[in-house]
Amino acid sequence: MIKILSGLILTFISLWTTAQVPTGIYSGYLNLSPAVFGYDSLYTELRIEQVNDSTYRWHTRYNDSLDKDYLLRVHDGNYFLDEQNGILIPGELTGNSLYFLYTVDSVIYRMDYSWNDNQLVIDLRYYGKSNEVLNEGFRIAGYFPQGRQYAVLRKKNKP
Repeated sequence: MIKILSGLILTFISLWTTAQVPTGIYSGYLNLSPAVFGYDSLYTELRIEQVNDSTYRWHTRYNDSLDKDYLLRVHDGNYFLDEQNGILIPGELTGNSLYFLYTVDSVIYRMDYSWNDNQLVIDLRYYGKSNEVLNEGFRIAGYFPQGRQYAVLRKKNKP
């Protein structure tokens, strides 16, 4: 009985952790709040290609002029966004969502990607530290929202 239960638990864990990263071409408008360099939205096209069992290429083009290339790497069940400049941002894949949380200087960034068959949602939020208090031996810091970049990109049909 214990072997059967253990087998079922391992099968469930295996199914839960083998969620698939989407592939294809997604496009739409990335809304920027506050505006960046005078733009409050950018036309965005995201191409996701599986390179091998552990690597996906993420190519993003903004307003048909600015290109960004990243790799999504999977190592021992852990996900990393590789900026290809020495920076690896750890993330978590849960169901149909990828979550990343990181800091640049004193700003916290939370970047979420979620998807279904027809669309991919990007939600990037960033927060700046407002205060820090020492209370009963714990250092408590508050953070206030500084901005958000949000898009619902639709999957393009293949030509």
